[in-house]
Amino acid sequence: AENLGHNYATFDACQEIFRQNGIVLIFSEGGSTNEWHLRPLKKGTARLAITAWLQNIPLEIIPAGINYSSFRKFGKAILLNFGNSITTERLTAGISDNKAITEFNEILKNELQKLVYEIEDTDEIKRKKIFQVPSSAFQKFILFIPAMAGYAVHLPLYYAIHGFIYKRAHDHYDSIMLGLLFFTYPVYVIAITLIVFFITNSGYSFFLIALLPVTALSVLHYRNV
Repeated sequence: AENLGHNYATFDACQEIFRQNGIVLIFSEGGSTNEWHLRPLKKGTARLAITAWLQNIPLEIIPAGINYSSFRKFGKAILLNFGNSITTERLTAGISDNKAITEFNEILKNELQKLVYEIEDTDEIKRKKIFQVPSSAFQKFILFIPAMAGYAVHLPLYYAIHGFIYKRAHDHYDSIMLGLLFFTYPVYVIAITLIVFFITNSGYSFFLIALLPVTALSVLHYRNV
């Protein structure tokens, strides 16, 4: 409650963006939980939309469902689904009616339910059926050697961070992992390059700065196929 004033400032900033025909990304569930399930929606999205419409701002809401094949494993696949836009024409209640927020949330929920996959945590078969990418034996053959090299080289950094944050990060695991890798990975690559250079005394060692990220990408593609 003591931070409620920040909400008002955020709402005002959003309305200013809407006036300039800008785009705001809103996570209407209002929380972060690692599950394949649509959670109850908060009222913030509805309030923003209706406030904009009352000011004659021609706002359009595009429902989007973001689906992850995994929450804590690297190499995840992401499926992004878009639904039908929501405008004032879809509300039967007037935008100044007290029922408008409830009706808006019901429309948004119905849209999102078509876009967010419902999967039980233990249903590995359904998850693979939805997210697995068809591939050929040739693709796996081509990717095998660079993927294995990439896995061996990057394993120490990834699992060091993974072990440090796994029990601390809770449902924000991916965000924290991404943030830490963003800052540590360039240092890691440069450190390996310099070590190889001092051992071999060869200028070709500096090609590793470009080559190591390619092998990391090979690991991700190999896992996905």
